[in-house]
Amino acid sequence: MRRKILSVSIITILVSFVFLFSSCAPTYQLTVSSLSGGTVTMDPSGGAYSEGTAVTLTAEPDSGFAFTRWENTASYSADSAISNSIQIVMPGDNIEISASFTEIGKGWTFMIYMGGDNTLSSFVSLDINEIEQGLYDSVQAGNDTVLNDVKVLILADRSGSADTTLYLAAPDNTSTVASTVITDSDDVYISGYEPNMADPDTLQHFISYSMTKYPSEYNALVIWDHGGGVKSIDVSDVPSREIIEDDGDYLYMNELQTALSGALGSGSLDIIGFDACIMGEVENAYEVRNQADYFVASMAEEWGYGWDYELIFDNFTTAGNFPTPAQMADILVTQFRDSTYSETVYYPNTMTAVKTSAMADLKTQIDSLAGLIHSDGLNAQTEFQSQRDASVFYYEPPRPIGDTFVDSEDDTYEQYILVNPYYDIYDFCTNIAASSVFSAEVKTQAQNVLDALAAAVVATYGSSTSVDSYYTATREPLGLDYYQTTDSSAVRGLSILIPNGEKTWSSVSHYAYDWWYATDITESPSTTGVYLGGLDFCTYDSDGTVETWRELFEAWYDSGTTTYTPGSY
Repeated sequence: MRRKILSVSIITILVSFVFLFSSCAPTYQLTVSSLSGGTVTMDPSGGAYSEGTAVTLTAEPDSGFAFTRWENTASYSADSAISNSIQIVMPGDNIEISASFTEIGKGWTFMIYMGGDNTLSSFVSLDINEIEQGLYDSVQAGNDTVLNDVKVLILADRSGSADTTLYLAAPDNTSTVASTVITDSDDVYISGYEPNMADPDTLQHFISYSMTKYPSEYNALVIWDHGGGVKSIDVSDVPSREIIEDDGDYLYMNELQTALSGALGSGSLDIIGFDACIMGEVENAYEVRNQADYFVASMAEEWGYGWDYELIFDNFTTAGNFPTPAQMADILVTQFRDSTYSETVYYPNTMTAVKTSAMADLKTQIDSLAGLIHSDGLNAQTEFQSQRDASVFYYEPPRPIGDTFVDSEDDTYEQYILVNPYYDIYDFCTNIAASSVFSAEVKTQAQNVLDALAAAVVATYGSSTSVDSYYTATREPLGLDYYQTTDSSAVRGLSILIPNGEKTWSSVSHYAYDWWYATDITESPSTTGVYLGGLDFCTYDSDGTVETWRELFEAWYDSGTTTYTPGSY
């Protein structure tokens, strides 16, 4: 079997210091030489420098190459070795510094961020084995270019301490983890590493390290853990909504966006995927619109095994032929459908891939719908709520919460809509468009939302296989049964938060528990020092006119003397 060897060029910067004897303080000469693969610039530009002068070195790769790292800078710079721009302080001795440039691979770099320091710990090794098996299958099918052109970096945190491991996945068909453990004495990835995976800095560093050390034409990030949607209520007696859980800390969508922006700058990923429950909201796809070209997530809960990575990575079977980002997004949806079809799964499974470039228009159309509904007459709110209640919504299975609802409605149902008021935007707008109460203008705008949704969706899957006995009699099963792609008019695919603000729980409006649903970074009313929110989708102003989705709920549920969420309309 032949293996393609990526060419690596080393630029050696020889810094020569020549003492110039004069009546002035001595100065030193900085000389830079380079080989192929890239260049290094200096600021201030080359010349004579006094000891202690700060000089910025910037590595600029040639076309087809990527900067990898600096060597021998620890004594002269506090900057990261994987940053392409560092600042050194001129010492009083001769030094030699190297910069590495690597040829960019033609395939994919996958970054799997596995937050398993919780109840999912036992699934970590299972999924790593699936990745290894999928790569093995592709190699066995004749694609040995996978060995160099498909890089799978896995940051795996299991339950325990000092056990977080960075792997480079290797093809293997055994039941043991055979992937290469990456240790880097110049970086954080050493024995005993135990980061907080819910800290955005941990995620940011993992992305930067992976894309710098293992550059490829295409890049995908998968967030692997528990999930529950765009950030929801943060109180002790009901589930909290977030992505990534680590020792009582959580990573929220605003923090995720911060990590992506810090790692990518003005660049973007090709795909961001969520191997986690209930992350497929309009709000989440909009949050990452500038950091990833495609967004892949589930509107409903995932079954415990999550994604089938063997099915994902055995798609690289033809030598030198790698899926495009659009094709890969479709693969991520299809593998989930195929894996759940093969088992008796007691979950209402869904998975969706959308183009984030279409999210701005989808938000515009949703905001316009909100404004038209608010001005549509005295019965608009009642009809809106009626059509909301008739729409598919996504929720968790029943669980006791140790409290009593004041409503006469079923307590379990009340808990669902309080904890997780995420409704299917396709189903909801279809109901609005068919309403006999709303004006023709509102119904036309509901169709505009559906058209914008269809323009965003690449592929989507929904099923309610064998779920009838899973839920209590208070709600019917979801009744989903579809697999749609752009070739088959994909028109479903995302949910959206629709508060049940007319209902109360413990004498307080449900909308009070959506206090985080805002662009503001807001302190939790129940946990001192916890600041959440910061959602780009939830725009508002205070001109007294409903012009956005969030302002509609401010007008209906948070007017007068109540202050459930920041701001007004």
